[in-house]
Amino acid sequence: MRIVRERPRHAAAVSRLVSDAFGPERFRKTVYRFRDGVPPIASLSRVAVEDGRVIGTLRFWPVELADGRATLLLGPLAISPTWRGRGVGAELMRAGIAAARAEGYRSILLVGDPEYYERFGFTRDRARHIALPGPVEERRFLALELVPGALDGADGIVRVAPKAPLRIAA
Repeated sequence: MRIVRERPRHAAAVSRLVSDAFGPERFRKTVYRFRDGVPPIASLSRVAVEDGRVIGTLRFWPVELADGRATLLLGPLAISPTWRGRGVGAELMRAGIAAARAEGYRSILLVGDPEYYERFGFTRDRARHIALPGPVEERRFLALELVPGALDGADGIVRVAPKAPLRIAA
């Protein structure tokens, strides 16, 4: 298995993985409001590939805190059912976090199971005073500081970043 940058040729497979993992109900979730009409950040999006087949995907989206500080919204992380429980998600997470850190991002937000994401450093505590513009199960709204103190004083509602990122490169 290899972790590589997502390319346009991966789009259909990524779409199928996400659909299989989260179903049509995903479009009703608050986090999908940030994705509607906004491309993921091309330089950070990753896929796991085995024998030329996409078996996992991880994407990041540009958002900002209420005070205008840039941050990332991670998700979805989706793995092919036959590959779940074999470390693919963990490898994608490590690769994505490393890429975000290398590009100078200071923090990452996500909505997900704390039991899974805490091992990567995500905590509820760092997101305690931040909110998304819609319903989210509070215990599942997590944050990771890539730079210590990056979320100090963060308060208020997260919004879509005004500058659109680059599309997935060929």
